[in-house]
Amino acid sequence: MKKRLGTVLLLALFVISSMMPTSAATAEIWNEARASHYFDAYMLGISAKGGGEMAVSFGVFGTDTMDKIGVYSLRIESEIAPNKWIEEFTVYGSSDPDTFYAMDTIQHGGDFYFDGMPGVKYRAVMVAYAKNASGYEYSKEMACTGRYCE
Repeated sequence: MKKRLGTVLLLALFVISSMMPTSAATAEIWNEARASHYFDAYMLGISAKGGGEMAVSFGVFGTDTMDKIGVYSLRIESEIAPNKWIEEFTVYGSSDPDTFYAMDTIQHGGDFYFDGMPGVKYRAVMVAYAKNASGYEYSKEMACTGRYCE
């Protein structure tokens, strides 16, 4: 019950923070009905913070306490034509483990900020990671809805 309560609270915090009036954020939740022994759900959203700053919010939820859980990779893409995206850069969880990973917990969430160019539409593509004593798993790639930089 405690695990579910923690997951619900983190999800509520994510949804509330993405509704802040300073951003046009989106939160997308994937739940594959326990198709995995490691992942319960994942979340990914992007928002414009103003002044060219963009924020990517993420959440990774395990099926149980994990030795390590979080974001393996986060690719930032820009739209060059309708539904045609190109990679701007990729950041790996190992480059900033305090932001992208948590240890000995069932969930991890956070934010990654980057400078965009106003008027350009960006999206994020994430691969999640979870590891416990039984093994580890990488999620499928997931992309959030694009947002224009302000």
